[in-house]
Amino acid sequence: MSSLRPAISVPAVLDATAQMWSPKLIASINGEYEMKVAKMQGSFVMHAHHTTDELFYVIFGTLRIELEGVEQKEVVLKPGDVFVVPRGVRHKPIVDEGLVEVMLLEKTGVINTGDAQGADAESLTNAVEDVRR
Repeated sequence: MSSLRPAISVPAVLDATAQMWSPKLIASINGEYEMKVAKMQGSFVMHAHHTTDELFYVIFGTLRIELEGVEQKEVVLKPGDVFVVPRGVRHKPIVDEGLVEVMLLEKTGVINTGDAQGADAESLTNAVEDVRR
């Protein structure tokens, strides 16, 4: 039987987060999926996750996601919006103005920069910090 963890305040985790594009693990589901939160500002790197979908839920701000290889070339998400990037679809999250706070649902072990390579990807690749108590 699994042990219970205390409830986590998502606003408190985000308030304590200073680094952009640095996901914080807030929950794990069956050891297979992870719920993370992150702050975003500026532009990320174009990338894909070849073995899993990626769910974005916008808490604060406006997030634009450019898409490659599909008919829809971009999606704009506002607070309360959810969007799933299907596995294998190249995508690039962009914050055109201000700051964005998001919740992500991904398979355990997913690297935030996916298949991206090069200096930009290396500078944006961040280990997931487990903030559960």
